[in-house]
Amino acid sequence: MIFRSNALGVATLGFVALLSIPAQAADVHVSAYGAAADDGQCDMTAIADAIAAATAGPPSVVRFDAGVYNLTDPVTGSTPLVHISEVYSLTVIGAVDPTGEPATVLERNIAIAQTNEMALGDVVVIEDSANITLQNLIVDNNPQFATAGVCVTVDEPNDVVEVDVFDGLPHFDGMQPYSSNAWDLATGDLIGGVEHLTIFLAPFPETWQHVPGGVGRRYRMSNMGFATKLNVGDGVSWHFSVTSFGHQLTAESVDGLTLENIRFPNAPVALASMLDVNNLTCRRVVLEPNGNQLAVGPRDGMFLNLGRGDYIFEDCYFKGVRWDPISLFNRFVFVEQITGARTAEVYWHSSAQTALDDVETTFWFAGGPATGTIHSLEWGSMATR
Repeated sequence: MIFRSNALGVATLGFVALLSIPAQAADVHVSAYGAAADDGQCDMTAIADAIAAATAGPPSVVRFDAGVYNLTDPVTGSTPLVHISEVYSLTVIGAVDPTGEPATVLERNIAIAQTNEMALGDVVVIEDSANITLQNLIVDNNPQFATAGVCVTVDEPNDVVEVDVFDGLPHFDGMQPYSSNAWDLATGDLIGGVEHLTIFLAPFPETWQHVPGGVGRRYRMSNMGFATKLNVGDGVSWHFSVTSFGHQLTAESVDGLTLENIRFPNAPVALASMLDVNNLTCRRVVLEPNGNQLAVGPRDGMFLNLGRGDYIFEDCYFKGVRWDPISLFNRFVFVEQITGARTAEVYWHSSAQTALDDVETTFWFAGGPATGTIHSLEWGSMATR
């Protein structure tokens, strides 16, 4: 994997040509189950029915037309909007425009709460599955869970700034300044040498207050130190706080996952979260804000947790993520003492109690790696055989 990044949160990875799978007579089209693009109706049930039909037998391919498919189910919390579970061969294919860019939008439509606190389900959840491919899709939110504008007033002695929110972006009185940044509007990059405006989590001591001006889109922030970091004409971005859910894509316990020609313009948390995925391939995956937005999301681009096998990124482009474009997390254990000929007590750093019975584990000793199976696990320690 070739990976380059800089302080502006931009990452580019390799290049690869894309191949589209030709349509087959037996492919399942979501329209056969009532899903229609651009009609403003919720397509969750129809998409679920199409996936169930496609996975009942070969060729396990689900297709979409170009346009927006709405995911407007009012159920929130941890409920996935598009759910692929215990599926062992499935390809989900959207349409492309004349330039080859994805033209099928899976769009979450949930009203932004005035309290800033929202419990959201992930848009696409893939779990306990194998050989899954997503191709030619845009996974977005409308309204988006972020906003941006231009700084029009700076009163440093009184620690007050005013910002006009850009046309078309969401806004409401009392917005929290969640993950706020300053931007150079001429380049679309973060302003070099300027510290983040906020990085800590909600609740905040102050919020954006609506004031007259800016064609109804002017907001004032006081007593947050913004006036020492902003100048008139600077761009400003911030997000609306959510719980730990709300990823655009979550994959857990998946053996073989391919993302090809996929765009993520916005996310309320990280754009994608991968846990225990064996063999991940990302080709032409783009994380980039669209329209007047300056940032994609308030967190990292992709969380990769307990990854296994080959992780391949080709022709990918990440821009506008708050922290790292890709974050890889793997846990390690440390041998505390040898308790028998084939057992050892080890220290395992974890923030929660987790069931790991009968999980194969590799230990590195002076003589090289040795593989064992976890026999039992207690909080803070485990024994292997």
